[in-house]
Amino acid sequence: MSEVSRTSRVTRHLLSWMVSGTIHILGIAIISIVFAIPYLDFQLVGWYKAGFEHADTARATLIDIGLHIGLATCLWAMLVILFKFANERRRSLKRSIKVARGTIMTETLIILVPFLLLTSGLAQLTILNIAGILGNLAAYQSARVAWVWQPEADAGRRGVGGGTVAEKARIAAAATYAPAAPSSYAVSGGSPDLNRLRGTMFAYFGPSKANNMGGAGIGQSSAALGGGTGADHIDLYYNYGWDVDSFPDRAARKLTMAYEATSVQIISGGNVGARVVYQQNMVFPWFAYIWGTQQTIGGRNGWYTPITRTCTFPAQVGL
Repeated sequence: MSEVSRTSRVTRHLLSWMVSGTIHILGIAIISIVFAIPYLDFQLVGWYKAGFEHADTARATLIDIGLHIGLATCLWAMLVILFKFANERRRSLKRSIKVARGTIMTETLIILVPFLLLTSGLAQLTILNIAGILGNLAAYQSARVAWVWQPEADAGRRGVGGGTVAEKARIAAAATYAPAAPSSYAVSGGSPDLNRLRGTMFAYFGPSKANNMGGAGIGQSSAALGGGTGADHIDLYYNYGWDVDSFPDRAARKLTMAYEATSVQIISGGNVGARVVYQQNMVFPWFAYIWGTQQTIGGRNGWYTPITRTCTFPAQVGL
């Protein structure tokens, strides 16, 4: 009987660990997906599949995805610890005959501040890490543009110069970085090529795509840039770390902010590619001051953290 009882206890422990482990894995997966959903769409996923064919891009992206899952694990661990603390406190209160009045409120206030600080910090780190993942893809897209257009610039064909190649590569990088850029703030800037892309994106998310294409979309998207919150760094709120604007306004502001925050250096020679530097706007309270450097980009005075990525391909063979 004792052997059977011992086996039964081991079985119960194994089942308990399996259930507990499954719950923790699901919790981490849900947090990872929730944080990633605002920044990914089917088109970006398709680009990622193409980017994984490039060894350097695939390796860097896998590292950043691992870091993203690690941040989600930290946040889940905090939630589990808080739940167990609250559960244990509730049990102790039931066992207590008398509790000093005001003790619960005091303890809550003590733990609430560090909990909010850690939560905000992990959220800002998650957004910053997602921007880093997008940076791998942005460098890959810019390098592809440079690989296609740099031979035209070298040969002087079709009026293409170095500035044209850099501008096209910059727009490709900005379109990739746009999901991570904040959208609630007023922003200014752009170029003719960017205006056309911005007008198309604005019209795509609008209620009437056919009527908003072309000049109408360009005009409306340009007007949306000044409709956000003031362009001062004092407008730091937790919800501004996410997107709270309508989809058309969001598309116009995010793309323009990403463009203004992106610079591209074309690499030519035996290998052709691009070095992309993106300044991520830090908009969470407290942590913007810690991780960012104050400067003005696109008319917005705030704190920015640079993200640098480089990608190259073997140059085309001339015929």
